[in-house]
Amino acid sequence: MSYAINFTAANKAEAKQRVVDEMATVVANQPCHVKDKDAAIGTAHTFIDMLVDDDAMDVHVDMYGSVGYQWTELDPYGQSSDARFTAAGVNVSAYHVTRVATRQDEDA
Repeated sequence: MSYAINFTAANKAEAKQRVVDEMATVVANQPCHVKDKDAAIGTAHTFIDMLVDDDAMDVHVDMYGSVGYQWTELDPYGQSSDARFTAAGVNVSAYHVTRVATRQDEDA
């Protein structure tokens, strides 16, 4: 099972909260991701925290993650506490982008 999360936030604190909220949605839709949720959130927060504080810029985050598990008839979606995971990964990018409101003002 895999997920993709992409968003732009006004600052680092908002971006970190959005990661938590987005991962909650992922887990609600794909319960197997409860296993990697904390690691994915921690990784995203680490990369977001690396950015310099810049009130003139927004923070953009791209996250892609997946888990693989051994399929069983009793647990086809890897949701049981004894699910056998065979793969896990997360890719996170966090970077500054031009503030959205500023871009819109310039276009006017």
